[in-house]
Amino acid sequence: MRLPDEYTGNKFKPDISTYIDAPEFQHWEHTTSLIFDDVGFVDDGINGSVYGVVVGDSFTEGVGAALDDKWVEVLERNTGKDFVNMGFGAFSTTQAVRAFDKWGAEIHPKVVVYQFNPTDIAEDTEFSEWLGAGSPGYYREFQPRKKPFFELKRFLVSNLMSYQFLSILSRSDSNQFVYTNQNLTLSLNHGADFSTEKYRNGFETAKDSLLLMKKRAEEGGVEMIIVMIPLREQLYYHLESEAVRENIFWPQTAMTEFCEENSVRCYDTTPDFDSHKGEQIYWTYDGHFNKRGYQLLAEFTQKYLEKDNLLSFS
Repeated sequence: MRLPDEYTGNKFKPDISTYIDAPEFQHWEHTTSLIFDDVGFVDDGINGSVYGVVVGDSFTEGVGAALDDKWVEVLERNTGKDFVNMGFGAFSTTQAVRAFDKWGAEIHPKVVVYQFNPTDIAEDTEFSEWLGAGSPGYYREFQPRKKPFFELKRFLVSNLMSYQFLSILSRSDSNQFVYTNQNLTLSLNHGADFSTEKYRNGFETAKDSLLLMKKRAEEGGVEMIIVMIPLREQLYYHLESEAVRENIFWPQTAMTEFCEENSVRCYDTTPDFDSHKGEQIYWTYDGHFNKRGYQLLAEFTQKYLEKDNLLSFS
């Protein structure tokens, strides 16, 4: 689905359909070019005037869900407002900001929502290295020393379903465990830590990018909102005896402080998701939300927008 892009690292091909055949979910994925010629978005198209643009990573894109079940589409139906999904899997904070800068701002939305999770700032570290090297070629293939393995892995993933299942089984190593009760089954990491140097360095880059996004939004009269979501290891950290809460939730704490210091609207969905952690809202092995998880994210975001009268902009 991807093409290289010297500004955002990569982008989706416009107006294509491809079948996603993953071990835990199968569905068709479609992209539309909207008002652009050379980029696609996983969205149902512009319906009237655009109210909001949503940027972010694979959770924004809605990996693991068919188009109608992606949370941005659910939010659109529930509010009656047109929200355009500009999420791209594995995007860092800086890449999400650049997606808004390059494409989102041109649509002239009333609001821009950046959906954040801790892996975004880890990706920022790697994206910064790519930028520092002069933005060579396709960002997702940037690591030359790993390229031969990358090419082999891409062939195997594309051609062998057995490889995908073996990949899942191989994750059952000493660093992971599977928790099961009568309501859910989850694969979790031992001792997850989102406060390491990689995350902290990435967040420094992310902060600069978000300030540029704020400036760009203000110049266009766009309301900027950051919506934070929890990863599985965060929502279920109480199941891991080695987990240190301060380290697990460091990104949300740091982002909240950034928002307060810079007068940016910021909403952490973790407490809302916490009341639903008895349900299966993530896939067992894949780390993304399932249909129920995306539905909840749409509902929580809608309530936040309504509470702050952000759906009343004309």
